[in-house]
Amino acid sequence: MREMRLPLALASLLAAFASTAAANDTNYQNYIVGERALGLGGAFTALADDASGAFYNPAGLALVPTTSLSASLSVYGIEKHRRERGYRPATVDEPIDLESSEVATLPTTVALVRKFGQKLRDGVSRHAIGLSTYMPYATSFHADRVIEGRGSHERYQVSESDKTIWTGPVYALRLTPRLSIGVATFYSYRTVRNRWRRAIEHESALDPDLSADVEIEEDVAEWGSGDLFGGAGARFDASDAWSLGVSLTTPAAHVHGSGRLADETTIAFADSPVLSYTPVENTGLETRNEYPWGGRAGVAYSVPGHWLVAGDLSVHGPATFSPIVVPDDLEPRAVVANHVATVRREAVVNGNVGGEYYLAGFIPVRAGAFTNFSSAPDVKASPDERALAHVDMYGVTTSVGYVTGDYDVSFGVVYSFGSGTAYAWSQATQQFEPSPTRSDLVYFYITGAQKALHRVAKRVAGQRENKPPAAPSKPPEGP
Repeated sequence: MREMRLPLALASLLAAFASTAAANDTNYQNYIVGERALGLGGAFTALADDASGAFYNPAGLALVPTTSLSASLSVYGIEKHRRERGYRPATVDEPIDLESSEVATLPTTVALVRKFGQKLRDGVSRHAIGLSTYMPYATSFHADRVIEGRGSHERYQVSESDKTIWTGPVYALRLTPRLSIGVATFYSYRTVRNRWRRAIEHESALDPDLSADVEIEEDVAEWGSGDLFGGAGARFDASDAWSLGVSLTTPAAHVHGSGRLADETTIAFADSPVLSYTPVENTGLETRNEYPWGGRAGVAYSVPGHWLVAGDLSVHGPATFSPIVVPDDLEPRAVVANHVATVRREAVVNGNVGGEYYLAGFIPVRAGAFTNFSSAPDVKASPDERALAHVDMYGVTTSVGYVTGDYDVSFGVVYSFGSGTAYAWSQATQQFEPSPTRSDLVYFYITGAQKALHRVAKRVAGQRENKPPAAPSKPPEGP
């Protein structure tokens, strides 16, 4: 396993506890978006009252007190991935594990909210518009194993990456002092790049000291998809303490995308100068990334400036799609075996709970918990093709902050874990076989100077805090 260097010793210390098998896009809560929401375990639908809240409930932006800018200024640790029995060579008796060690590239958030219009009794403007950018999903896996088998030397390499980014405008309106509504439109772009390479050298039957039959196989599947979807939400403050929130997102509409499938096989023989090289590549293939409809509902009870508790339930609908649409006339060998040809998602429900308590009035301490159940179907004993792993996960979060007139600094940690079943390729049987797998993930974030960012946002929006009234012009002096 490669050694990774970090600029901060703290990152290394925290990352040492992470040993994961990468989750997949059938788990909808791999990462919690937003600094305060993260500390609350994602229980933020009934609040959503900061610039990152549009991810949970666009109506919450109407409660943002002033024009503000939210940015995740973060330092991250290391992700370590482990796929138990992830590959079964033909020349050894037992499957081998695949491990990966990566500098974590985890979600960031940038959101700007502009308040305007009539102010209600609490001094908060009725209207809010915003522009938000989120990275709700990002993962990578890189493994490199050398295997000494019966009469052979094999090297097996896996490189997989998957990232999604959302960006779009939001509008929120306070219909009454206690009821707010909001709408949002998001453009989502997802990129997936997967590469698998196997090189094996067999000992020569004529002379063991000579390089013998060599086989090199490389499969590549990569695609990108741009999609549009909408969202709407409402927040109702039943009293000064109780808040209720609900939001819905539409299924995604495909806008554009392109995919590529490639297969290369090279064979060389020790007793012959003949080299066999057979590449097959297909580019510009049609792609799909169907994001299903979703909904969230939340409740929160708070004593402002002292403490609060909150809870959420979320649901995502079913979806079935082919990330790369393979034409009927495509050469069969170009249909990469390791590529997930059909993604199947079932309806799934998840929960979030969290709490916040202020120490001495300026140190917020937060803690939360959440589920991250997989929407993938149960793994079959004898699959016809590769499918996504089914891993049900659970998570806990905590954060501590320091809030003054100039700074709003937070430090938070998330740990999630789970187990399930994945598919592993067997070179011996030339098919996928189910294998148990476990996932564990630790990451952390640091944010700071949010109040200063708010002032920057006001200057961008052309506002000034505490601007004194203009002095009346001096009348002209008479003759």
